[in-house]
Amino acid sequence: MAFYNRTKDRHTFVASFAGRPEAQFAIYARGYREAAARLTQQLCLATHFADYEAYPVVFLYRHALELTLKSVILAASELAGLTFDRAVVSGLRAHHDLDRLGLEVVNIVAKWFPEDGQTLAYAAQIRTVCSELQALDPASDAYRYPAKPKGEASTKPNQDVNLRDLATGVEPVLDLLDGAEAALRRQTECAADSRLFMEELFVRIANG
Repeated sequence: MAFYNRTKDRHTFVASFAGRPEAQFAIYARGYREAAARLTQQLCLATHFADYEAYPVVFLYRHALELTLKSVILAASELAGLTFDRAVVSGLRAHHDLDRLGLEVVNIVAKWFPEDGQTLAYAAQIRTVCSELQALDPASDAYRYPAKPKGEASTKPNQDVNLRDLATGVEPVLDLLDGAEAALRRQTECAADSRLFMEELFVRIANG
């Protein structure tokens, strides 16, 4: 028995419990988001915190945003074909570009919810946060490693980040994306129900 799995109690957690791994993008995103929010709250309540204590928060929020964007894209892919496209999954795993992902999600929202009066405002908010966070941490490693492979600093010199501003900027966008994904999944369920109804109807007609 491995050292990390010797005890079975309430402290044990499970991963890869779903039939389709790609269906867990949103679950992973939620985990990183909640960890970021809890750590942010803890640090902001403190009288003072060391710079290095906040570094993980940037990564946690950035990764939560990336996974949530990818989850929305997968939901749209499923709606379009009523099945997960393996090529889409592979493509999403190949990069961490928030700008690209944000643009794709904005196009998805515009396509599937064209009559939503808030679409343009939401799109601008999503694009801004994605673009600025992409510039802060282009490859999702600036706040995990102090130096790049060639030795230069991972971040800009004396890079300032306000922890509270970071959280209050990312959290509403994550809420918007969660709402978009839920709406896409509702449409997928309705489409699947409609297809099942039509198939049953054709069977009844065929059987007289």
